[in-house]
Amino acid sequence: MIAKISEKQLKKFPAVVHISITKKCNLNCRKCYYKGEENPELVKKIIEDVAASRVKAVAIGGGEPMLHPNISDFINFLVESGKIVSITTNGTIYKPIDGVSKYAISFDVIHEQTWRNLENVITVAKTYSEVAEVWINHIITTKDDLKRALDVLGKYASTVTLLALKPVQRIDKELWLDAIELVKLYGLKVAVDACVAEIAGIGRCRQGIASMSIDADGSCAICSNDRSNRILYFE
Repeated sequence: MIAKISEKQLKKFPAVVHISITKKCNLNCRKCYYKGEENPELVKKIIEDVAASRVKAVAIGGGEPMLHPNISDFINFLVESGKIVSITTNGTIYKPIDGVSKYAISFDVIHEQTWRNLENVITVAKTYSEVAEVWINHIITTKDDLKRALDVLGKYASTVTLLALKPVQRIDKELWLDAIELVKLYGLKVAVDACVAEIAGIGRCRQGIASMSIDADGSCAICSNDRSNRILYFE
């Protein structure tokens, strides 16, 4: 199904658009569900359209976005158009790009192969922290796993985003509250997965209002973790 967007709808827009620019990755984590087909020409058009839109910020992801041959051009184009740009990466590839405001490094036991490249990830995080904000994206498993991640990368980060494996069906609220306090003990700011915040009663999901997602195959959804009911980006 192709999305048909009316002029009235075009006047409403999210503050942030998450764009997966590639499905390729240099790692092969067992629980990754971002693999699949991609449409490079459509991704290029989407970047151009978003740059011309009233969206305030763009979050670039993948796959591993640092593998995309045109990532520097995409970032420069978006920054020149006035967008605030962040990149979500596995932290194993260092590629300096001017204008990036935030590097979010996915670092937890779910991304188990990052731990096999630990010295490289530490070097990348340290280097990025000298030119931009570094956030840690951490899928919660246990408090000990979180502590281990914070011990390794916490000194280079400003914020930790605590995430849950999707789809979220139920949560251990005590574990999540303990995790939030642990991040604060390290002197870091904490952001909480919107699904979990709503289930735990500590916040509410604003996906589709605050943000939306466009995948590398051209499919769109209000949430990057929604793998069903996606619609195609209309050209």
